[in-house]
Amino acid sequence: MAPSQGYHIHETGFHGDWLEEVVGEVNPRLAALPPDVVMRSLLFQLRAYVNAGFRAVMVLSGQNGAQGDLRLVAEEFMKIVPVPVVVRSDPELVRGTFPGDHAGKFELSQLLYIRPDLVDMTRLDRVSSDPLGRFAQNPDADEATGTTAGRVIEAMIDRIGELAGQAGAGPPDLPFLSFDDVEPAWAAVQDRRQSWVSYGSVSG
Repeated sequence: MAPSQGYHIHETGFHGDWLEEVVGEVNPRLAALPPDVVMRSLLFQLRAYVNAGFRAVMVLSGQNGAQGDLRLVAEEFMKIVPVPVVVRSDPELVRGTFPGDHAGKFELSQLLYIRPDLVDMTRLDRVSSDPLGRFAQNPDADEATGTTAGRVIEAMIDRIGELAGQAGAGPPDLPFLSFDDVEPAWAAVQDRRQSWVSYGSVSG
């Protein structure tokens, strides 16, 4: 398992409009990066995994919304490297069984189950004078409970196993990939920029 990456896309595409609506302004604590930085970083992470000997990659995104862009990167990478790359967001893993949300009952319940010490339920009713406001909480955040989230997480783990089994693996002997070897995949991603979910900005 590779180290998790906390940066994400949140100020462009539909994310930017949504952020302006639910938060009111761009908050510096969101730690957003431009989409091309996130996407190019993923491409070269995939290169690193293959060079390290991995022959299948599962990419899990906790930021639901821009996973289509991550899948685009994976798609172009797989055209030049015969290693399966599966991309899913956490709500996609349990679609049809459990609902997804943003900082609401679904997500907050999982955090309460895994790391209850990171949750302060007394902050749910922050007033508008708070610099962070409600910080894009779903209205049902106060219904979150860790008692049932175990089933959600176990279902996600089971689905990851299923997807990994379906993906198979690439050939054992692959040549070392240089930066230049992977650049054609990035050029292809850029050629499809108009189809990026995260393309554009709040202003248009």
